[in-house]
Amino acid sequence: MSAGLFSLRRGVGVINDQMIKVAVRSDMKANREEKDVAQALARREKRKANNDQESKVNYDRVVVMFEDVTSLSLSYHNIDEIKNLVGLSRLTTLKLDNNTITRIENLDHLVHLTWLDLSFNNIEQITGLTALTKLTDLSLFNNSIETIEGLDTLKNLEVLSLGNNKMNDLDNLKDLRTFTKLRMLCLDDNPIVSCGVPGVSWCLVFLLFLFLCDSFLTRVNYSFLWHPTSTTTTATPTTGA
Repeated sequence: MSAGLFSLRRGVGVINDQMIKVAVRSDMKANREEKDVAQALARREKRKANNDQESKVNYDRVVVMFEDVTSLSLSYHNIDEIKNLVGLSRLTTLKLDNNTITRIENLDHLVHLTWLDLSFNNIEQITGLTALTKLTDLSLFNNSIETIEGLDTLKNLEVLSLGNNKMNDLDNLKDLRTFTKLRMLCLDDNPIVSCGVPGVSWCLVFLLFLFLCDSFLTRVNYSFLWHPTSTTTTATPTTGA
């Protein structure tokens, strides 16, 4: 189901304290249930009468201390604006996928984030990420982004997903040449028509995975795959499918 269709069914979503508390409690309950299942057989053998009895937890009454929250999932809430995340400065994981967000903003105080999911939104430009220097995983899959930009300070990125956007060339890919920790780059489902520009090879040296499926490539300069530290050279066709 698309974010737009879902929004019609859920109504407008605004990030507020109650929404955050519900999300945190839901995660707590899910984690508890998963742990219970994993340990069920072991506990069954050890359980004795009036011993090892765990009380039921009423998660609706659990007090959520914002300053202690490290993971927050607000997927599928039809959120159109990132705001009201004050007090969550210890977050390391933030999921805002499948909403209607158009602009990346108000995240500067979340300096401990390592995982940020903004996939399936309506974002047109990469901005507002400068302060998030600890990010290792960033997903902007399925938005409306045309240019790779605004990532200069994110040198710790290991996974970057920009698939299913509106990029038609890789000219700005060379801006990632100093991202020595980048291991996976997803550019699937973009209307890319050319690949292979000066400087691109430097940003691909450290990659383990590069995804370019379902693009519209008509020209590929294979020399952009040349490893600059290699002592040997190979033929470099200038065209390909």
